[in-house]
Amino acid sequence: MNGILILILALFGFGILVFVHELGHFLVAKLCKIKVEVFSLGWGPKLIGYQGKETMYQVAWFPIGGFCKFKGDEMSENVEDMGKDPDSFYGAKPYKRLLVAFCGPFMNYLIAIIVLGVLAMGAHKEIFLPSKIMLGDDLKIIDGVSPAKKAGMLTGDKIVRINDREIRKFQDIQKYFFLKDLKEVTVYVKRNGEVIPLKVNPYWNPETMMSNIGVTRYVEPVVKYDPENTLIKYLDLKEKDAIVAIDGDEKDITETKFLYFMDRNYSTSKKSIIKIKRNGEIIDKEIVFNDITHYVSKKDLDQSSIFYYEEETIPAKSPIPAMKQGFGDSNDIIVYSAVGL
Repeated sequence: MNGILILILALFGFGILVFVHELGHFLVAKLCKIKVEVFSLGWGPKLIGYQGKETMYQVAWFPIGGFCKFKGDEMSENVEDMGKDPDSFYGAKPYKRLLVAFCGPFMNYLIAIIVLGVLAMGAHKEIFLPSKIMLGDDLKIIDGVSPAKKAGMLTGDKIVRINDREIRKFQDIQKYFFLKDLKEVTVYVKRNGEVIPLKVNPYWNPETMMSNIGVTRYVEPVVKYDPENTLIKYLDLKEKDAIVAIDGDEKDITETKFLYFMDRNYSTSKKSIIKIKRNGEIIDKEIVFNDITHYVSKKDLDQSSIFYYEEETIPAKSPIPAMKQGFGDSNDIIVYSAVGL
């Protein structure tokens, strides 16, 4: 039932996006005096419809997508016949055709700003990753010695400022370095109550499109129980269990380090012992990696959602600041999506 409900909601949400997109084409075509013969939600044969003065408004059988059918928008073998009627698509001036094409995706952009702005008007909670860091070298995520380690940074340091930018959470570090090829930055770290400035020389990572100093987040692996998670079932983990050691290593055990260890050894012949702290008691759990593949899905292994993260409450914004945030968030999503592609 959950799968069916998700499918219905996905189709409904996609239908809204398609409607807004096609509405952009439709409205601008009307303004440009281009006749719209059909405005359809969905593809295929008509399910229901209403014939307006010049447009058939319909819902089609196949609920994915939609379209606007403009008068004379078919490519003809006889080019001379195209564009003879002034109210046809090819009869309109090129800039009008360009506007009609452009305003479909533009409406999707506009609705994204509005939706994200409306969401910003309500108080909500977001995951808050503290700016406490772990050196990437310790996790063997990168080769050699990282810029952070060369500069004297230590696992457990908390980054509080980079140059003149205040850092509150780990996400701020990622945003600062995104799309910037920086040669040198001053990173201020808090260590034993003292703030220490360190000169760091980042390197450019073309895969992530950001400068990199070789640090990752430091989050202690405290279990957030999920009865459906196959890794939790296999290890028989309980709510608030803390993973404190991996094969005798008790130094800086974080959720990233644990998940990297599990992923690296998945489907190997390795056997390991992890130590779990539960209600003050230390419990040994054996992992047989050849065996774990029969019980734990790779999807569950790749997810860090089995651990607790701090949350912060984001206060509601008034309409104008909320729409400004919606505008900024929309642009961020476009940039992140483009980089991801």
